[in-house]
Amino acid sequence: AFNYWHPVGFPLWLPFRWNALFLAINLLWVGDLYYKSRMSWIDSKVNLDEVHRHVFPSLQKTDFASLMKTAVSEEYTKGTELTKENALNDKVFLIVNGKVTVTKGGKPLYNLTTCQFVGTLGVHTSLYIDKSMSSTEVTSRTLRCLVWSKDDLARAVEGNSRLLAAVDAALSIDELRKTFAAADPAQHELKDGAKTESGRMYDVLVQSMMKEETSVSNRTKNALRRFRILYNVGYDRHVNALQKSGWSEKQYKDGFKSLENENVDAMDDHTAVHNPHHSAHTALGEIY
Repeated sequence: AFNYWHPVGFPLWLPFRWNALFLAINLLWVGDLYYKSRMSWIDSKVNLDEVHRHVFPSLQKTDFASLMKTAVSEEYTKGTELTKENALNDKVFLIVNGKVTVTKGGKPLYNLTTCQFVGTLGVHTSLYIDKSMSSTEVTSRTLRCLVWSKDDLARAVEGNSRLLAAVDAALSIDELRKTFAAADPAQHELKDGAKTESGRMYDVLVQSMMKEETSVSNRTKNALRRFRILYNVGYDRHVNALQKSGWSEKQYKDGFKSLENENVDAMDDHTAVHNPHHSAHTALGEIY
């Protein structure tokens, strides 16, 4: 108003136009925040408040809306297979309402229900595995899910530390729930089938990542370590998987594989065989 009815006697059009532009930009931002807060692109049958409260409680509403913007709401009927054993799967499902049963080789492992994930194998460790290791079938009359493609989910959290931490926490907690669901209630231990499957998954994962490589990054090591923790893969199984991929334990710790590295290992073995006193002395030195 001051720029239009200026005391000099004529409007100051230049600052007037700039102020009008800034006002328009602010109105657009307010409209965008309002749109995100309503999240009207998600089906009204989805209780987003419950998803926010139980799955991603640490997120501010704007960050939660950004995550939901990459999701779609889908409904499935009884008997539908969300994932199929040994088949490719590029989707992550979050159950909003309904129930599914996870099976392996035709044998049921556990049931999943509201606020649990399907198809997240490796996602929370940044190891994106396309092949599903089990089948997931809808056992309720209908099933409502929020669905992300793995690529869209990765892009959504990339560069946003708050989203990354929240998604990582949600997926890690979900994996723990699945681990307890697959446990023997009496002994509180994983069933043999679940243990074997986790080990086989780890073997395939290590071979696919390292068999043709001559170096391994700290990021890959950390991801594999988290995978072992979450899927209860023992250290002996880890060493065995490395050997199947042509890596020794020492090479893995060093982070690279070379002819010189292999010769050092061979020399150590030769010294241990022909000089047992030296080997024992070395072992005692490592202990003390």
